[in-house]
Amino acid sequence: MRARSWTLLAAAAVVAGAALTVPLRDLWEPDETTYAEVAREMLSTGQWLVPHLDGEAYSHKPPLYIWMVAALRGLGLPWTAAGVIPSLAALLAVLWVLPRLGRELGLDDDTGTLATVVFASAPLAAGMALGARMDMPLTLCFTGSLLYLARLLGVARPPDAARSAHLGLWLCIGFGVLFKGPLALALPLLAAAIFSLTSRPRVSLRPVLVGWGPLLAIAMVLAWLGPAVLSGGTAYLWDVVVRQSAGRMTRSFAHPQPFYYHLVTYPVTGLPWSFVTALAAFHALRRRRGGAAHFLAAAAVTVIAFFSLISGKLVVYLLPLFAPGALLAADALRRREPGTRAALALGAAAMAALSVALTQLARLRPEVPPLGAAGVAAAYALAALALLALGLAVVPRRTPAAIAALAACGLAWPAILLPLLLPRIGPFISVRPIAEAIRAAEPGESGGIAYGTGYAGFSLYAERVFRRVDDLEELRRLLGSGRVVTMYERHYLPLVETLAPLVAGVERHPFERGALVLLRGRAGARPSHPD
Repeated sequence: MRARSWTLLAAAAVVAGAALTVPLRDLWEPDETTYAEVAREMLSTGQWLVPHLDGEAYSHKPPLYIWMVAALRGLGLPWTAAGVIPSLAALLAVLWVLPRLGRELGLDDDTGTLATVVFASAPLAAGMALGARMDMPLTLCFTGSLLYLARLLGVARPPDAARSAHLGLWLCIGFGVLFKGPLALALPLLAAAIFSLTSRPRVSLRPVLVGWGPLLAIAMVLAWLGPAVLSGGTAYLWDVVVRQSAGRMTRSFAHPQPFYYHLVTYPVTGLPWSFVTALAAFHALRRRRGGAAHFLAAAAVTVIAFFSLISGKLVVYLLPLFAPGALLAADALRRREPGTRAALALGAAAMAALSVALTQLARLRPEVPPLGAAGVAAAYALAALALLALGLAVVPRRTPAAIAALAACGLAWPAILLPLLLPRIGPFISVRPIAEAIRAAEPGESGGIAYGTGYAGFSLYAERVFRRVDDLEELRRLLGSGRVVTMYERHYLPLVETLAPLVAGVERHPFERGALVLLRGRAGARPSHPD
């Protein structure tokens, strides 16, 4: 099969996965429903400059992705589709940019198109393309930045100081900042600096920094932030610029992990190509000869180093690494870099083990039901395909067949395995059933009540702003007035006897490792103080 056909197959596999999975699932807690709820409140209040969550100013993320979700919802799309389409479109755009980046770096067309298959066949990349998050749009902006950086730094040909390349770089940075914040500025500039410092002779950064580009990016951000600050005040500016940007990098209030977290997790989350990518990056940085591999390795190392140094860490944060990593892996495989066959075999073996591990998901997570016969059969079939790739990788001159088998295994995840898996786990990671039950129980209320916890999905699917209550006396008063309250079952069980006179009915809804309960208050009941 020709390389371009593989690219089309890669895109088709992810699109097919989206077509099959989006109708089967709701948005998940906490991030997907948060972004959608902010979009819902934009639509309901008309406040597009300052995003709001549960009626309060939301400064955690810039608004560009949320604007896109709100616009798609406004066109009548379901919430899941409105959230996923920007990510899916960003992945398809990355597949379009990768061969062009390869050509800019002096790589042949077959290497560039192989890189598209490597990128799309990584389950994490495909999974994020089917998720309602802004990580894939950030990856697109970073990949576009690398395209223009390659021109400006003269990686494969004399440096191009053309205004179009300079402005193109900063346009990508500006959009990236509006998607994800200042890290979209830090990543390409750090990649350029690392490439320059490790090159012999040293590459000048003047074409990157000198020109109208920085002003263009600043103007793009200020076009939103300036009016937003006028509307939301200096407190909103402080939250956006200091607390949610610099503060999260130095001392995160979410997802704290040790500095080595990504070094440990990437070999698994980057499967099936992580070992080939790591080997290629090691060789390129050791030689320091400039050129495509050195530039791509600098970009990949930048991503993993940057996200290792900040305090908050999630595996999806490394997604921008996958684009330069895909070109690195494709180039190493095409050139038959020493050790690539062993790295390919290792990735295939790990992919087989991961596929088999899925069949034991119900034992690892007791709240998830068994996969079912079709899911188990698909997982074992993918494990067999990965083992075939392993066998081919150790046979001389069969590397192309091994690559094809391993790519097919990876592409089958979004097209086959996820549609079988999501109906099983979806009901346990969505609060939509209980939110709709609350809406039916209190059709005339404009707000909702959650005790001891709060999920954006309550507000999103009940179509009302929820208020979190942590005081037991207030909970008793609300139930005594006939209100409906939701809470974790583990919080409710110790209070059963205390709340019994105030509760007219209880509904249990499975969710993650426990369950949520809906308490229907008994109107007119008088709260009594416990002994």
